[in-house]
Amino acid sequence: MTEVRPLAEVSWFKIYVDRSCGDTPRKIIIAISVSQDQHGCFMDLDLQPAPHQRRQSVMVMTGERRASMKQHHVPGLMLVAALFLTACGAPPTQATESGRPVAAAERIGTLDVSLLRVSESDFPAYDTPEALAADRPIVFAGVIDGWQQGPATETYAGGPLDYRVILRIRITQPLKGVKDTSSLAAGTAYIALDQGAVIRDDSLPAGRWKPGKSITDFEKAMPSGTKILAYPREMPKEALTGPIKLGGDGLPRGARLMTVPPQGLVLEDPGLTTQRATGQTSLVGGREPLGVGGSGWLEPKSMDELIARLRQHGITE
Repeated sequence: MTEVRPLAEVSWFKIYVDRSCGDTPRKIIIAISVSQDQHGCFMDLDLQPAPHQRRQSVMVMTGERRASMKQHHVPGLMLVAALFLTACGAPPTQATESGRPVAAAERIGTLDVSLLRVSESDFPAYDTPEALAADRPIVFAGVIDGWQQGPATETYAGGPLDYRVILRIRITQPLKGVKDTSSLAAGTAYIALDQGAVIRDDSLPAGRWKPGKSITDFEKAMPSGTKILAYPREMPKEALTGPIKLGGDGLPRGARLMTVPPQGLVLEDPGLTTQRATGQTSLVGGREPLGVGGSGWLEPKSMDELIARLRQHGITE
């Protein structure tokens, strides 16, 4: 990345843009240096596309002046990245628009699912929970059993690491494929998720920069005991792109990491249960807002209703 002038403060972010509708997305890595001086804020974007594509860079300046860029400009950076990549993305759909009121409702709950939404996905959304379940090998409901450190892989030579966090789910309601999946025999699933951006530290090599969000942050945002429903599959070997530099916390013998698609996590927010009296759902989406696929996702008002709906459509074992 080219530095255009001396700058007083520098932060480093990375944004992933999914280019696939499956669980193993091809990612465009956007490394962003954000700096601030008396003239405003400067963003230097370094796009790291697939190996066969040409590397591109672009510098963007904004007129904003803030004391800290780390917290205030991540949404703006993602918007810049989205605008820059519009040519290779899909146009907005009515289903995407329908998810916006739900996303607003999520903000008044007690869960903070924003930690799961660190990438933008370009995918054909399923219009109902049962439609997604029909296409998935495994479906189950349970409760969050905790969070632990996952593996970290090298994004590119000399670059920061790509960290993953592992969501542990204790399965209480097997709905599809659980009994036939040996890695779930102990009753716990291990879902690998992107841990988000690392924080730049010029006193250390880039490979030693640490994630901005810790395991404790994930536990506070979505604590143990939270009801959750997942549509996972076992993680294929190619999902961990790049050499593994840090192994993370180990898994029990026989267990395997799993991945979920963009609509593959649904949580029940205790802070939204009072909305059920007014016809609002207490469910929230994980990686994507719940209504991104349409109004069919908003009809169940609780986790029990969602499970019952899936069983009524033959998703049971």
